[in-house]
Amino acid sequence: MSYYILRVPVPVKSGIVRDFSVDVGDPRKFLKIEIPDANISEIISVVDSEGNEYIQVDNLSIDSVIMPLIDKSAEDGTTKVRMKNIPVPRRFVVEESLNKTYIQFGYGSDEDLSTNSLVDPSRPLLKQPGMKYISTPRQNPYNVFTSNALGVAPQNTTITVTYRSNSTLNVNAAVGTLNQIVTSHLTFTNEQLLDSTKIDYIRENLEVYNEEPINGFVSIPNTEELKMRYLGNYAAQGRAVTKQDYISSVYSMPSAYGSIKRASIIRDTNDLRRNLNLYLMAEGADGKMQAPSILLKQNVKTWLDSLRMISDSIDIMDAKIINLGLDIKVQVSNSSNPQSLLSEIKTKVYEELMTIPPNIGEAFYISEVYRILRQIPEVINIPLRDGVVVRNIVGNNTHSTYSYDISENMSLDESYIYVPENSIWEIKYIDDIRGTII
Repeated sequence: MSYYILRVPVPVKSGIVRDFSVDVGDPRKFLKIEIPDANISEIISVVDSEGNEYIQVDNLSIDSVIMPLIDKSAEDGTTKVRMKNIPVPRRFVVEESLNKTYIQFGYGSDEDLSTNSLVDPSRPLLKQPGMKYISTPRQNPYNVFTSNALGVAPQNTTITVTYRSNSTLNVNAAVGTLNQIVTSHLTFTNEQLLDSTKIDYIRENLEVYNEEPINGFVSIPNTEELKMRYLGNYAAQGRAVTKQDYISSVYSMPSAYGSIKRASIIRDTNDLRRNLNLYLMAEGADGKMQAPSILLKQNVKTWLDSLRMISDSIDIMDAKIINLGLDIKVQVSNSSNPQSLLSEIKTKVYEELMTIPPNIGEAFYISEVYRILRQIPEVINIPLRDGVVVRNIVGNNTHSTYSYDISENMSLDESYIYVPENSIWEIKYIDDIRGTII
């Protein structure tokens, strides 16, 4: 008897499936329900006790969604899924606030389904001025039907919400860490006609292994970083034209498809098409910088295809990581404990430099390290020549394999180190900073 190993790529979703129910009484405008759990990654379904399903939309003014339907009549094998535009009178949006998640409904009632022809797409909301002509026909694609109640809200029923949540905030995983199967559900076509011994053997020998890192999560940006991101996102207006539009669009990709830590885009002047090169950087399970997985880059590509100009050609690539180390020499006051103070200096420098990670292509400023050291009260002197020495750390199974010549890329006044447009610097660990008390 011969057996063969079948390797099949499958999507990964993190979290435990849970559900909870809540009783809803008299009608309330814009009913909002809090989900009593943290780290929610997905709302799977919202159903009332009458069996009506509520569909998640981006905003309550959206009256229809595209649903995938299995087409059993397809015979050519190219696809078995058909897209169908389906009205969604019962809908909700998801709102997140710190560690809380809410679902919110509109303020319509069941009577709207019959009185306002909510599901009749032949009655769109078009302005009808009292003229014999229409100068500029305009239609809001997100508000198609005649109801202005923003969807039917549940009333006098019980809502059951099924969702998926994580037990930890950081759900990234390194290569090979996803390697255990707790439970499995494997079905066979016409199982009753097959050998039960072989079926049991196959089920008992299932294995799983992630050949790429799972890095769709990034730590929460601080307020200043959020401000810069959303200013660019507001200017983009749902399309990508300028370089900043593309960067903002990458950051605004829904987190369910993964998140990018840093993005940069430059025009390839050597390409006849003047191609755009998009460089990306993700975050690993340890919170350090890591190249994005193939799946994450595919999601970014799909996301940008709906926003980019039709004439733009984009190549998506990994940014190179330049791991830096620092050698610091300082003179401290006599009243200080040199060993404990040295540990405090290293912690201070590391946190100041890496609390807000640099952007791709951003230079490393040695003058910034001097500024941080001068702010420490116990430090009384820093040698100008060799007070701060920057070195490149390569390999050792813990750092990037990319080698970068520090001395060749130093500015003339030795105040900063030039970093290429396709690279990003990082001080990966606090022990990469070495200190000496003189």
